[in-house]
Amino acid sequence: MIFMIKQTIHNLFKNSWYVILGISNCLVSYDLLTNEHFFFWPPQFRNLMNDDRADWIFLIIGIAFFIYAAINRHSNWIITFLLAVSAAFYTLLGFLAWEHMQFAGVSSMGVTASLCFVMVLVILNVARNRDTHR
Repeated sequence: MIFMIKQTIHNLFKNSWYVILGISNCLVSYDLLTNEHFFFWPPQFRNLMNDDRADWIFLIIGIAFFIYAAINRHSNWIITFLLAVSAAFYTLLGFLAWEHMQFAGVSSMGVTASLCFVMVLVILNVARNRDTHR
């Protein structure tokens, strides 16, 4: 039992970028799940943009990153899917935050937009540098 715990901790450190992405996805999705009025402009799409189904999917992707890192079983298909969905979600979130900043005049959304686009760059870097032959 102790060996399994040590091996899991070793795997988490070995796959630390996947753990970081998983934690980031979980924190962002939790924030969006608990804030029902995060997006408000344009008003006709407010309900669609604040829909919890997308937030739950992003939370599941974050948990899947963490599990993938802990198990340490390589699958190009699984990690490609996780990285692609995560990058798409951060791109969409960043665009929506930028849209609020530009058209609704909420300058505080600039930080959110910037961090989302930085996360997309991190995901692309992880995708480029990962070992595809293991």
